[in-house]
Amino acid sequence: MPEDNDDGGGLILDKQALKKFFKLGKTRELTFAFVPGSGEMDSLLTFHRRKKPDAFGKAARKLGGKPKEDEEEEEGDDAEGDDGGKKKQKPATKFAYGKMTVEGKTLVLTCAKAIPGMEKKVAKLLRAEKVPMEIKIVEGGGEDVA
Repeated sequence: MPEDNDDGGGLILDKQALKKFFKLGKTRELTFAFVPGSGEMDSLLTFHRRKKPDAFGKAARKLGGKPKEDEEEEEGDDAEGDDGGKKKQKPATKFAYGKMTVEGKTLVLTCAKAIPGMEKKVAKLLRAEKVPMEIKIVEGGGEDVA
């Protein structure tokens, strides 16, 4: 878990940080970014208190929905200085961002940019983190997306 979690500066969140942001989301609107990965735990859902949605979405996209373990291993590989002929990882192509609020047990994601199947992917990710919430995706114009 990141050290600067109090201001929402870290992108990778654990169960405690998610609960903290959901509690805060009941009283105010927060910025979110979602980057789907190849598996349940490879996806990235993150929140911030102050950053603008488009800038935060692009920052999350660069991280690319990598699993937490891979990120630590890559840091160790970089310390050796030998890339072993590996290609640099490209940023994820699909990502969503916007504002989020919490209404009761429902996480309302108002998307400036949404991706297909996002509702199910976010629900799976939250269930895997043992933070079950209902998900409601709303386009920027206020229309529900199913």
